[in-house]
Amino acid sequence: MSFDWNYLFSLFSNADFWQATWTVIKLSLLSWIISIGLVFFWRWASRLPLPGSPYPRGHISGCFAACRCWCC
Repeated sequence: MSFDWNYLFSLFSNADFWQATWTVIKLSLLSWIISIGLVFFWRWASRLPLPGSPYPRGHISGCFAACRCWCC
Protein backbone atom coordinates (compact mmCIF):
# COMPACT_ATOMS: atom_id res chain seq x y z
CA MET A 1 0.00 0.00 0.00
CA SER A 2 1.50 3.31 -1.04
CA PHE A 3 0.80 6.76 0.28
CA ASP A 4 -1.25 8.97 -2.03
CA TRP A 5 0.64 12.27 -2.09
CA ASN A 6 -1.67 13.77 -4.71
CA TYR A 7 -4.65 13.32 -2.43
CA LEU A 8 -2.77 14.92 0.46
CA PHE A 9 -1.85 17.99 -1.56
CA SER A 10 -5.36 18.25 -3.01
CA LEU A 11 -6.73 18.70 0.52
CA PHE A 12 -4.99 22.07 0.79
CA SER A 13 -7.18 23.45 -2.00
CA ASN A 14 -10.38 21.99 -0.55
CA ALA A 15 -12.56 24.54 1.27
CA ASP A 16 -14.32 21.87 3.35
CA PHE A 17 -10.95 20.66 4.64
CA TRP A 18 -10.06 24.15 5.89
CA GLN A 19 -13.50 24.65 7.42
CA ALA A 20 -13.16 21.37 9.32
CA THR A 21 -9.62 22.29 10.37
CA TRP A 22 -10.70 25.65 11.79
CA THR A 23 -13.65 24.03 13.54
CA VAL A 24 -11.34 21.57 15.30
CA ILE A 25 -8.94 24.36 16.27
CA LYS A 26 -11.74 26.55 17.66
CA LEU A 27 -13.28 23.70 19.64
CA SER A 28 -9.88 22.71 21.04
CA LEU A 29 -9.11 26.25 22.16
CA LEU A 30 -12.58 26.68 23.62
CA SER A 31 -12.34 23.48 25.65
CA TRP A 32 -8.85 24.44 26.85
CA ILE A 33 -9.98 27.91 27.93
CA ILE A 34 -13.07 26.56 29.70
CA SER A 35 -11.04 23.93 31.56
CA ILE A 36 -8.43 26.48 32.69
CA GLY A 37 -11.22 28.79 33.84
CA LEU A 38 -12.90 26.01 35.79
CA VAL A 39 -9.63 25.04 37.48
CA PHE A 40 -8.98 28.62 38.58
CA PHE A 41 -12.57 28.94 39.85
CA TRP A 42 -12.23 25.61 41.66
CA ARG A 43 -8.99 26.76 43.30
CA TRP A 44 -10.52 30.10 44.26
CA ALA A 45 -13.65 28.46 45.70
CA SER A 46 -11.58 26.01 47.73
CA ARG A 47 -9.99 28.91 49.61
CA LEU A 48 -13.27 30.54 50.66
CA PRO A 49 -14.10 30.16 54.34
CA LEU A 50 -17.49 28.46 54.42
CA PRO A 51 -19.04 28.33 57.90
CA GLY A 52 -20.72 25.04 58.64
CA SER A 53 -19.08 23.24 55.75
CA PRO A 54 -18.59 19.52 56.42
CA TYR A 55 -15.29 19.61 54.52
CA PRO A 56 -12.05 21.07 55.76
CA ARG A 57 -10.85 24.23 54.04
CA GLY A 58 -8.21 22.49 51.90
CA HIS A 59 -10.38 19.54 50.85
CA ILE A 60 -10.86 20.56 47.22
CA SER A 61 -7.32 21.83 46.74
CA GLY A 62 -6.06 18.56 48.19
CA CYS A 63 -7.17 16.93 44.96
CA PHE A 64 -4.39 18.81 43.20
CA ALA A 65 -1.66 17.79 45.64
CA ALA A 66 -0.83 14.57 43.80
CA CYS A 67 -0.51 16.08 40.34
CA ARG A 68 1.74 19.02 41.25
CA CYS A 69 0.49 21.00 38.27
CA TRP A 70 1.61 24.57 37.61
CA CYS A 71 -1.54 26.07 39.10
CA CYS A 72 -0.99 24.58 42.57
